[in-house]
Amino acid sequence: MDKVLVEFPKLNLEFNVTREAFMIGDFAIYWYAILIAVGAILAIIYGLSHAKKYGVDPDKLIDIAIFALVFGIIGARLYYVIFNLESYTSFSDIINIRDGGLAIYGGLIFGIIAGFVVCKINKTKFLPALDIAAGGFFIGQAIGRWGNFVNQEAFGVNTDSIFGMYSESTESYLSSVGWELFKQGIEVDPTKPVHPCFLYESVWCAIGFLIILLYRKHRKFDGEIFLFYAAWYGTGRAFIEGLRTDSLMVGGFRVSQVLSIAAAVLAVIVIAALRIKIAKERKTNPDYLMLYADTKESKAQFKEAPEVLLQKAEVLLIEAENTLNDAEKNINRLCGEAEASENLEELANELMTEEETLQLADKQIDLVIAKISLASSIIDEVYDSGEAEEETEEIASEDEAENVNEIEAIKLEIESAREYLKECFDTIADARELLEKENELDTPEETQEEREAHEILDTVIDEGEETDEASPNESK
Repeated sequence: MDKVLVEFPKLNLEFNVTREAFMIGDFAIYWYAILIAVGAILAIIYGLSHAKKYGVDPDKLIDIAIFALVFGIIGARLYYVIFNLESYTSFSDIINIRDGGLAIYGGLIFGIIAGFVVCKINKTKFLPALDIAAGGFFIGQAIGRWGNFVNQEAFGVNTDSIFGMYSESTESYLSSVGWELFKQGIEVDPTKPVHPCFLYESVWCAIGFLIILLYRKHRKFDGEIFLFYAAWYGTGRAFIEGLRTDSLMVGGFRVSQVLSIAAAVLAVIVIAALRIKIAKERKTNPDYLMLYADTKESKAQFKEAPEVLLQKAEVLLIEAENTLNDAEKNINRLCGEAEASENLEELANELMTEEETLQLADKQIDLVIAKISLASSIIDEVYDSGEAEEETEEIASEDEAENVNEIEAIKLEIESAREYLKECFDTIADARELLEKENELDTPEETQEEREAHEILDTVIDEGEETDEASPNESK
């Protein structure tokens, strides 16, 4: 494995890098491939962990990601080859990506098109999926760009900044293309440090990713996160591309720089226009361009069966009831109303001071209220109403009652919580009864048909018996 010494003179840093990570027989596995794979895996993990926040089914997102990744690599290669045709003489050269030659914009274009097609096939909303992909793009690019560092490529012109980088590879490359760069009006000294463009782009993408984690909560419409990606990445890439010495050119223009500027400007205009439009329309129509994640259709994807929800709510209420019983025992002990216990935990509680006991009871009631509130919200999913939450809030405010001592206040809270627990159990019972009735009515038409069939049969039999009596010779 050939090693290259990479220096950052003003930072007093040196690195020995090699393209090959390891060998499998005579086959080399390159760091560039490993870094791209790691970036892709982390991007998919990010997407799956955030899918539900955008209203997208994670299982369907995996299909989209796989096809988008495959076609993205194909597109990245085609884009590079199209704008660099003179360097390829055979089909085997074109498909040999191990020697480098992938363009991010080609990957984005083909990946997005493939993702759109798969979204249509598996019935996934495209714009929310595109918003998720934007975060994945940032992750993949922030990590993948370090493959350029290992390969000592995608660097810029000479610089005196503290980030200036030098290696024998940069000197060799600049010496070979110096005349071509000079014809473009770019003068370089191969022996001097150059801009580490890979580093700039990696950091720029990492910052962009951190911003969208905050921006996500403030988005107004589906597709806005992707538009932010286009604006942020496009702006950074436009400046960074202007520093590079290996840009794909058409005439006297850097292709990626032109695309970057166009994408950034268009994205900013669309975001501004839609936000102004939304602010105006939502004054009269709150659902105008509503985020898909907030729609009933989206939420219905992730709802559990009513029976499962009711079971979860019941378990929470039972836990709340047990905690409430413990709180009541502690208060009764303070009032001298509790019986002696052989339970070690209760014996330990008896050693607490009155103040400690009251604090414990307060915490137990807080826990009860939290569990009732959670159970209520689960029941609300079945009934789709907000009454339970309001009642729970009333319980939580009982401790604000005046003119009663602390023990009496806690007793009131316990009594109120116990009453509400009973109501919740009754609600669950009613819900289960309702579900049973709905299940019984799942096939009403079939049941009615059976009844009608029986009535017809009975009529035929009766008529047959009468006919037999009148005409004994007719046996059929």
